[in-house]
Amino acid sequence: MLPELAIPEKDHPMVARFLEGRSTESAGGRLRQALGDVAGMVTDLERRIGAAQTANDYEDLSQFAGMASAAAERAALPSDMASILNLLSTAVRAYPGLNNDASRRVSSNILGATRDWCIEIGYLTEASITARNRATALLEQRRINSRDLDEVARDLRFSGRYAKAGSLDEKYHLFAQSLYKFRQHEKNPITSAALSKISGDMSQALNSLRGHLSGDIYRGAVAQLAAVEAEIFDTIVREREASLVRKHGADLKDVQKLTHLEGAELADFVRSNPQALGLIDRPDWLPAIPDWTYACIRRNKPARKILDLLDESSNAGNGPFSAFTEDFARKANAELRWRHQTDPNSYRGLIAALGDPEITLYPDDYFLSLTRTFARGRFFLDLLPGLDDVRRARDAYVRVIEESTPSDLARVVRIQENRARFLSCFFVRLGCYQEAFHLLETSRHVLADRTNETAIASDNIASIHVTHDPDATYLVAKIGDSYLASIMEDFRGPALVRKWLALDPGNSGTAILANSGDVRAYNRSLGALDSEFAPLVAEVVNLAGKCDEIRLALGGLHARLPLASLVERTHPRHFNVITLGQRVGQRTSGEPRSIESATVLCAAHSVRGEELRYAHAECKVVSRLLRGRDIA
Repeated sequence: MLPELAIPEKDHPMVARFLEGRSTESAGGRLRQALGDVAGMVTDLERRIGAAQTANDYEDLSQFAGMASAAAERAALPSDMASILNLLSTAVRAYPGLNNDASRRVSSNILGATRDWCIEIGYLTEASITARNRATALLEQRRINSRDLDEVARDLRFSGRYAKAGSLDEKYHLFAQSLYKFRQHEKNPITSAALSKISGDMSQALNSLRGHLSGDIYRGAVAQLAAVEAEIFDTIVREREASLVRKHGADLKDVQKLTHLEGAELADFVRSNPQALGLIDRPDWLPAIPDWTYACIRRNKPARKILDLLDESSNAGNGPFSAFTEDFARKANAELRWRHQTDPNSYRGLIAALGDPEITLYPDDYFLSLTRTFARGRFFLDLLPGLDDVRRARDAYVRVIEESTPSDLARVVRIQENRARFLSCFFVRLGCYQEAFHLLETSRHVLADRTNETAIASDNIASIHVTHDPDATYLVAKIGDSYLASIMEDFRGPALVRKWLALDPGNSGTAILANSGDVRAYNRSLGALDSEFAPLVAEVVNLAGKCDEIRLALGGLHARLPLASLVERTHPRHFNVITLGQRVGQRTSGEPRSIESATVLCAAHSVRGEELRYAHAECKVVSRLLRGRDIA
């Protein structure tokens, strides 16, 4: 017997209804009537799925769960019981309008309770089938944790004991076991050879099961196979990159000591910014773009077969297909085609496969996937995304912000801040300065206090965002009701990395020197800021025009730059006020903070530098704002 497994979400209405149904009489006390009712409900559910209708609650499935469990408990034959429970599991997992992971978990909970019941009454073969189905439901989740994987392993060990050699059950078990090994790969990566073995086992199982699966389940299984194939491709590419690094390791010995990276990660770092690592340029043996040719040649035949199977399985005669299956199959198809074609058509296919941001159940994943696709097009094909696509990504990001709980916001910022910034840079390149400005404002205010929009709608105030992506620095300004922008390609991302974060011992970045203890080198690097960023300062002043006040918001590596000080230093008294906006992440809550007492220290003098002109006045203002009593 399986060890007792905790069943989460026992208070879920569907699970409760199922457990309640186990101790109630079926309609009229007759098994046949209950079976007929269940079959009718399944037919209705399939009709809804085919019509792509959605449901806002679990009412129908809750009723179905209670009736199915009552019928199953009264079933005279194990086969009747297994049939009903399989219907229940399939209906729950395919029900339209539900979050996929939630539906899989509900399905697994019901099957877990059923598995235990089957063991109790001695139906071990049926229990093993149910355990395998439960494992499959957990494996089909988009996000799977270590506890889920442990439960899957126990269910598969149990089901494997009762899968007879050469039977269909053995093939079902082989597919589930292979899918389990693949999902383990996400936590503990394995080799391309091991992944190829997984793909071969899944293909073998599917060939045997093809005529015994519903169209929806078969299409989903082929899509799983496509996902494995795409990962095999990526793993082969990473292994080739790691092989190059090992072969030419002597060239990168110092770099490895600096970065503590190895394999494909080291190759990516060197490729992106060799000068920041003390190299003159990218080594000749390292291609500018990872070489996909070998992977394409090696996996061409299996990939083509899988793509053909996906096309065949999409035939309407094999339906109806659940919304989840269709979505998953569409994305898996696009991902595999991109890897083997890598052209504008497959790039567009990646974007189209993501669907509509307004109806997706996962706006966070949608945003991350779409912006990752933009990066692929830029890197591999030098393509800019279209305006409509950039707006779709922006809308998904705004949805994420609006729907996130306060406790989720820190995670949102950590994962998505840079992507939102890059998205605003696309808006600038597409000439949509107002949309770029408002997106930057949205991302900046996620955790920070919001600025009163009416306060900056003045012709005398220039609100300027300064940000960057790998290709350039972007200045986006709002003056009154007008929006302006400037692109400065001399201040590309890699150049900023070299200035601030270079690991080259002979020319370390300013931020690295700050922690190195080499005060002389650090001061020398700071002293060079005036000349190195003079064009950027000039462009800020140019955009501000005749404004009396500048409000700066600095993003990315520019957040390290004392830009307000540089503007005042090089253009003294040109502006009455220069302020620096609060950065994203400086606040972890929107709740105001109370300050009972504070002491403001004035450091207007420096040993080597000039006296700070406004230090005493600034201290008085800050002291008044904080209700501080002392000025030292």
